[in-house]
Amino acid sequence: MNRLEVAALAAAFDQQTEGMVEGTITDQRIYEALTTGPAFSDEERRLLWLSPDVRSIYFNVRTSVDREIRLRMLEAGYGGELRLRAASDDSDVHTIRGKGYKLTLFRDRDGESEEWSISLQLDKGLHEILPPRASIRLRDGGGAVWIDGIPNNLGQISAFWRYSGETPIERAARHGLVLSN
Repeated sequence: MNRLEVAALAAAFDQQTEGMVEGTITDQRIYEALTTGPAFSDEERRLLWLSPDVRSIYFNVRTSVDREIRLRMLEAGYGGELRLRAASDDSDVHTIRGKGYKLTLFRDRDGESEEWSISLQLDKGLHEILPPRASIRLRDGGGAVWIDGIPNNLGQISAFWRYSGETPIERAARHGLVLSN
């Protein structure tokens, strides 16, 4: 979503008032949907979009779930900052091992241009302590988000490098990497 789309969505949400829609979702049901229970139904998703009160409950529960996941990760020894040295070779595939994950960077050269693909593979132990719909984020110390998403059933997330001006290898050498939820 770009900034204009986010601004338009925020403006629409600002115009909403409670009472525009009937119904609610309990915090227990939201907790279940964010962790091990069934995903939100169509009606529950509609309430999340249309009810400021339901969204407020959702964000409070989401903050609590994120805190629980972060604590589980730290207790199991996952996460923390990983510092790298600059890569000295010109290979097209680079692998970086962190605490609880393996990051593989693939360079695709097309004539004068190049594009990078990023693949994050969670270790089995880390993948097992996460709720099924937990989002994982790999960012660097400079604030760039490398990958953000929900791992598939094999514990993988893939993305393309979104930052121009430097390669992921150069950026990883300048900034440490941090895995979090």
